[in-house]
Amino acid sequence: PADDGTCRRCPPHCDLCADDRTCFKCTFLYLMLNGACRASCPMDYYEDMDEGRCGQCHPTCGSCSGPLEDDCE
Repeated sequence: PADDGTCRRCPPHCDLCADDRTCFKCTFLYLMLNGACRASCPMDYYEDMDEGRCGQCHPTCGSCSGPLEDDCE
């Protein structure tokens, strides 16, 4: 429920949220990044399917594939 006691929808592809903008748990096959659920991760991030999130690549990597931040490509 919102602060005023009314129910609000979670953001798209979100199973558990704080409000209509902030997600805590994404639906199956979606990945969390900064409180939002995405179908894929952007450049400089890798897909961590075990944790259901996009993990940021280590700064020394041009890109990475995970499951660790320093698994550079």
